[in-house]
Amino acid sequence: MKLSLRTTTALTAAILATGAFAQLTAVQYGTGMSQLTGAYGDPLNPNRYYALQKTGQIVPVTNGVVGSPIATVTGIDTAGERGLLGLAFDPNYATNGRVYLSYVNNQTKALDVIRTNNFNLATAQHIISLPHPTNASNHYGGNIKFGGDGMLYIAMGDGGGSNDPENDAQNINNMLGKLMRIDVSGSGTGYSVPTDNPFVNAPGLDEIWAYGLRNPFKFSFDTNGDLYIGDVGQDAWEEVNRMAGNIGGVNYGWQALEGTHPNPFAVAPPAANAVPPIYEYSHSVGESITGGFVYRGSALGSHYVGRYFFADFVTRKLFSIDPNASNVALSLEEYTAGLGASISYTGIEPDANGEILLTSFGGSVYRLQSVPEPATMVALGLGLAAILKRKKKS
Repeated sequence: MKLSLRTTTALTAAILATGAFAQLTAVQYGTGMSQLTGAYGDPLNPNRYYALQKTGQIVPVTNGVVGSPIATVTGIDTAGERGLLGLAFDPNYATNGRVYLSYVNNQTKALDVIRTNNFNLATAQHIISLPHPTNASNHYGGNIKFGGDGMLYIAMGDGGGSNDPENDAQNINNMLGKLMRIDVSGSGTGYSVPTDNPFVNAPGLDEIWAYGLRNPFKFSFDTNGDLYIGDVGQDAWEEVNRMAGNIGGVNYGWQALEGTHPNPFAVAPPAANAVPPIYEYSHSVGESITGGFVYRGSALGSHYVGRYFFADFVTRKLFSIDPNASNVALSLEEYTAGLGASISYTGIEPDANGEILLTSFGGSVYRLQSVPEPATMVALGLGLAAILKRKKKS
């Protein structure tokens, strides 16, 4: 039986009339890898992504088939939260082939960012080093992204340990607990500082874009320029920060505040300019947020477009919120039960079509896909039956 365009349109209308939307499931899209810190869609091929192994290997996966590593970054420290942590494609990657990588240097313990040409490490150029205390192997952040402004952003944790005892996240004279913003459009090594960074010609490091962060393990930009940061909490609260329009100089409140709550170990009162998160959840729900991104794809259905997806590494839960809801907390949706997989989330990234890739530290990557709800299936059956009955009478 072949349905006409008119018949198909009528059937679609019958489905939409139910108000139902698809549930979500995780479909394995590459496995057999190890200690994954992220998976990043190839801007030129929606069927390919590059998985990062903590130990330095960059693994291409095409149509779910895992290939051999195309490069292995050496000189990496992999203790604790150290390792190969970030990848970013240049906005002009299609023409210049530039790929940026971030990792913890085995000698200095700093977070290093390098630039390669099409993953060829022989072409590597050093861009920047972000110093980190050598006695702490945690809170490196390590994510790197290009904003819509063409600048490279780099997340750095507060230096590790507990409760940021030196209050480094509030110290605008170092790079700890910060989001940095630099211009890497030049042809040589190093970088330049954008003249509109908030601390240019003012006290503080010129490279700083935002501060007051504990461990911004993952951050992202929406297509409208809004900045989202999943900041890992201390003892009680995890948080999602958003800066509409990506305005520089924002203070997100740590070490005095954990989410919207006073830190009992604070060494100073909360700053008057501290900006609260748009959403927070307690450690009764989860204990280590993995930030994601605002979904702008099409495969999951219109209900999910504009929702911010994020997860928890410890409790292996996946959520989304509507960041523009009048009450963001009430917009929360959880999808864990329907995923069909237990995922230790270290990454939630878009492929080239904006569809969702879920990275599990254990060595697998999944695509998030939709599954029709029972109500939708009933609508399909009733709608099709009604249409066929009308066609039989005509």
